[in-house]
Amino acid sequence: MTPGGWIYTASAVQEGTFMAEAEGSIIAIYLDHLALFNMAREGADIDERWGARHSVIPEIGTKGLVTIKAGEIPVTKKD
Repeated sequence: MTPGGWIYTASAVQEGTFMAEAEGSIIAIYLDHLALFNMAREGADIDERWGARHSVIPEIGTKGLVTIKAGEIPVTKKD
């Protein structure tokens, strides 16, 4: 996947349950209203567009590291 924009969408709490954790939906490449982060590029709302490359998926239980940091958004001044 090429670099692209992401947006923090904050998930939801329903009947005292934090839904991102309950659903395991932390970072989504397709539009998911329960995820903490959603991809903000064209086509993110088309779930069928995204698939896995099975040849590179590690075994279940493989440990990994995800780093999330704020990006710089250019500010446009209005005259």
